[in-house]
Amino acid sequence: GQPVTLAAASGGPAATGRIARVNVLAHSNQAVTARAVLDNSGGQWPPGTYVTAQVTVATHQVPLAVQRSGLQAFRDFTVVYAQIGDEYEVRMLEIGRQDGDRVEVLGGLEPGTRYVSNNSYVIKADIEKAGAAHDH
Repeated sequence: GQPVTLAAASGGPAATGRIARVNVLAHSNQAVTARAVLDNSGGQWPPGTYVTAQVTVATHQVPLAVQRSGLQAFRDFTVVYAQIGDEYEVRMLEIGRQDGDRVEVLGGLEPGTRYVSNNSYVIKADIEKAGAAHDH
């Protein structure tokens, strides 16, 4: 079965497992019932718990991917802020496939380049403020 990540609708930590069975009978609301096998040794998943699930249907190896949290919109481009020495530079990206956490980079960034992966909006704000100061 496919890998699956489950999160209880009521909150709490997520769990990973594998799909063991899928009910293929069609429902009027297009819902599908699936059974997943996961470690419940701590009893945190009582029967009937409502969950959301992310099922991995395929995996692809890509040469370069960045954290989605590092992406920013800058003018008409999707960018990351690359660390070059003690400074940060805007790198315009050509992007490809995406999943929940990562985005494939097709161009604009070399493998191994350090980039801001969290709180990149702070650098974006600093760059925009500096640009606004030069407009006056």
